[in-house]
Amino acid sequence: MLDKDLQLADIPKYTKAGKVDFHALRVTYINLVIESGVNLKEAQTLARHATPDMTMNVYGRTKEERLSFAVEQIAERVTSVSYPDPGKGKDESESFIFNDIEKQTCTECGGSNPPFGI
Repeated sequence: MLDKDLQLADIPKYTKAGKVDFHALRVTYINLVIESGVNLKEAQTLARHATPDMTMNVYGRTKEERLSFAVEQIAERVTSVSYPDPGKGKDESESFIFNDIEKQTCTECGGSNPPFGI
């Protein structure tokens, strides 16, 4: 049935990117669901999978541009170091702040102040 529809729509079944079949359509749908920002349980439910493993490890795909964007965001946070005024006290001049991250309190880790929100 899909082959007939592809033929009627003048869509090639085979391209450089691969083959258009039911599985390819499922992969596309599930990755669009994931990219929409839903959580894993929601993606699993929409995909009608019994396990999150099926959703993420069989159907989920990475996109090179999203990986690059994530790494760039991390690099920006790590390299954006601002130092306090050298005219301040000794304790203040020895500390530094990564985009004010150290000023935030991590409630999940017992209220400590780990760098970079870890």
